[in-house]
Amino acid sequence: MHDDIGGNTLQEWADLASPAIFSRAMRVYSNLRLADRHRPIHNLVISNVPGPPFPLYFAGARLVAIYPMGPIFDGAALNLTVMSYLDHVDFGFLVCRELVPDVDDLAAAVPDALAELVKAAEALDRPGFSRVAPRSAPSRR
Repeated sequence: MHDDIGGNTLQEWADLASPAIFSRAMRVYSNLRLADRHRPIHNLVISNVPGPPFPLYFAGARLVAIYPMGPIFDGAALNLTVMSYLDHVDFGFLVCRELVPDVDDLAAAVPDALAELVKAAEALDRPGFSRVAPRSAPSRR
């Protein structure tokens, strides 16, 4: 069958069918209020979406920033989506306000956390700092 219709056709069908099936499944899950009947499978979603390193335009106007939004599911508390655009990174927080009432505090902590990461990265580039090479996996014979 793969030879008859080709790999691209199967891949394109999977790209279209998966979101449609997932969307319907989530509607059924929500309509039946299944999240109220069990503990959530997860309570946090984190996504890192690489955006374009070149400027985008809409009707002749240059896009200056992208504010990412990700999905939140019944029973989940927080979605954090990070997206790059040009030479900066933007963060999007989507929360259930009953479960995460202090999302502003979480978002306000991002600049200090990023500064800490930059400081750690700069320490790796200092002269005299040696990086330990990762161990190779043992061979199986």
